[in-house]
Amino acid sequence: MRLPGILLVILSSLFVSGCGGGGGGGGDQDDAAADTPRITDTGPVDGATEVPIDASVIVQFETPIDPASITDAGGLPRLVLKNARGDVIPGHVSVGGNDREVVFVPDDDLDLAESYEAYVMPGIADTDGNVRSLEYQFDFRARAARIEPSRPLELTDDKAYKRRALVNRSGDGFVLWVRTRATGVKLLYAERVLGGQPQGTHRLLASGPDLVVDRRESAISETGDALVTFRVHRTIQGDLYGRHFDSQSGTWSNILDIETETDESSSAATPAVDDQGNVAVVWKLRHTASGDYEIRGLGYTRAGGFSEPKALNTSTLLSSTISYVALHGGFGGAVLNEYDASGDQRVIFARYESGHFVAGTALSPSGESAGARAFAVGNDRGAVVLWDARVGSGPETLWARRYLSGTGWLAAQLVDATPAEYKAARIDPVGDDWMF
Repeated sequence: MRLPGILLVILSSLFVSGCGGGGGGGGDQDDAAADTPRITDTGPVDGATEVPIDASVIVQFETPIDPASITDAGGLPRLVLKNARGDVIPGHVSVGGNDREVVFVPDDDLDLAESYEAYVMPGIADTDGNVRSLEYQFDFRARAARIEPSRPLELTDDKAYKRRALVNRSGDGFVLWVRTRATGVKLLYAERVLGGQPQGTHRLLASGPDLVVDRRESAISETGDALVTFRVHRTIQGDLYGRHFDSQSGTWSNILDIETETDESSSAATPAVDDQGNVAVVWKLRHTASGDYEIRGLGYTRAGGFSEPKALNTSTLLSSTISYVALHGGFGGAVLNEYDASGDQRVIFARYESGHFVAGTALSPSGESAGARAFAVGNDRGAVVLWDARVGSGPETLWARRYLSGTGWLAAQLVDATPAEYKAARIDPVGDDWMF
């Protein structure tokens, strides 16, 4: 099906997109390997890790291959490579190795630490006229970024923990870790990483006895702009802070007081950073005195700095959760799940533009229970939100709404009426088309 604006891949308990088969053993794969022309080897081998990002995919056969058979009637390769999300990797295919190898060369380098699946599709034939009728699949993983510091993280007898990498697909970013001194004081450090290589110096981002750093609370863009948030727990409440890294100047900001009001308690933040250095951060707040909950968000631009926090959910009396936060080209937003007064869950969208959030609006109708499943921002300052919905005890269905710049939200569209429990979904902008 084809509609304006998005490529959509849906995974449910009844339908799983992608090619079939499975790598590494099993009767079906043994039969597929023995199908003529017979497969004798693959490169990378099935289950390989630390594969170079500039690697090609090679399938070796027992007999010479007919070059005309390595693409189908439409010119598509019969050796197909997909990433873990199911995206087909663009590239070109040829015959090599004395005509006994089919070679797929990706157009771009593989992504660091990404998992891939290669599929040998039916239709490949040898020069004797034997044609493969079975699909064969094998998988491998590209090498991870080299993030080990050039010197030990533990420079003293202090205890170092929560070491982790915040890097983009180019291997640029930071090694982050927390060290605890004998006095109980915790220190959050960052070391710059460029091209997968640590740069040898570290920066103290924050310190305190009640410092809490969560894995989800940091984000980095492909240009290297980053936001690291952290919390400081008090006796009852918790304060939320952050440090912003500007890739253009190569400097960290001063500590940002994201949420430090004394009668409120902040939970973990969900940040997003785009390639223009714009930042959005969304967090959940509990008003200690009243017990009410609130979702707040703020934005950042290089020109205007950080905006004031904005309430995003429609009512502080209703329980809300943060599902997705995304930015692209200075536009984006946050998708929330909020329980209405009747107890049903609905999907809320709060738009982000020019460094500021706009208060949330309900996307799913009242009278049904809906949960967000995917959110994507396109190149045209538009967005799509996907959710599943159930009315009463009826079956779940899948719905989508698109936001157009200058127009606003279009009517909700039914994507899939097949009764199913939708586990996951993904949306990718592909020009002006919407395909699912």
